[in-house]
Amino acid sequence: MVDAPGRKEAARARALRWMALELETGVRHLILDRRQDAQNAADRRVLGGPAGRPPRFTLERRSPADEPLLWPADIVVGAAAAQVLGRTSVYVDMLGEVLRSVSVDRPEGGG
Repeated sequence: MVDAPGRKEAARARALRWMALELETGVRHLILDRRQDAQNAADRRVLGGPAGRPPRFTLERRSPADEPLLWPADIVVGAAAAQVLGRTSVYVDMLGEVLRSVSVDRPEGGG
């Protein structure tokens, strides 16, 4: 099932790893949406490798209520997820030229 929590977390880990590796050289600070403690710890483990030693960026957690700059990311991810899940592509179509699409390979046996 596509919406299974384990698959969502695995997909999130792949996306976070890809994002961290693609960061512009000058990026020194990431702000991510606050999640449950265990999920935050998993994100830190995923980002630890790409951050390097010494870390080339720091990670901070905030609530979207406290950090409005998290809102656009939620909008884009929601639009992309709806399209990938076959629910609708109307939101991706509305975002048009501001999106860049990349393919991320699924792990072996990832279906």
